[in-house]
Amino acid sequence: MNKSEAILIGKFGKTTGNEGDLTVHIRKTAPPFNEKINFVHVDLDSGELVPYPVINLSGTTGTVRIKLEYCESVEAAHQLTGKELFLEKNELTDTAIEATDVFQMIGWRIIEEKAGIIGTILDIIETPGQDLLLVAGAKGDIFIPVHPDLVADFDEESKTLTMILPTGLADINN
Repeated sequence: MNKSEAILIGKFGKTTGNEGDLTVHIRKTAPPFNEKINFVHVDLDSGELVPYPVINLSGTTGTVRIKLEYCESVEAAHQLTGKELFLEKNELTDTAIEATDVFQMIGWRIIEEKAGIIGTILDIIETPGQDLLLVAGAKGDIFIPVHPDLVADFDEESKTLTMILPTGLADINN
């Protein structure tokens, strides 16, 4: 499987216990998923994602504990520490916008439903209170909150995100 078919949900932390369990640090921007997932996919630095059957997963937010098949020892699990963890898009439980990893939207165009093209996403800024899109606009950089209520539509093929922005938001940073 390649990364375009998957969503980055977190990164393996330390091993825990003596039977090959691992901690996973779930990203704040990870879309919702169910604890009863069958497989996770791991980037082993080859560019391809390697599937691992999930024996047990405790939780879906914050730092969670996971037990994978083929990781029955601390030594085997240690090989995965620091590696990125992905879910197949069809393992996700919520809407299409949440099934698109917000970090994969860097480079997408932002279109405001009434005002037209706002700019291009340069970066996603993760903050404790609200994640923000950093958008290069015609009058300079703009910060737009990441929130599903602001999204009218998105198109992965044309890499556009259509939003309904509060009046004046696009001008607030100029």
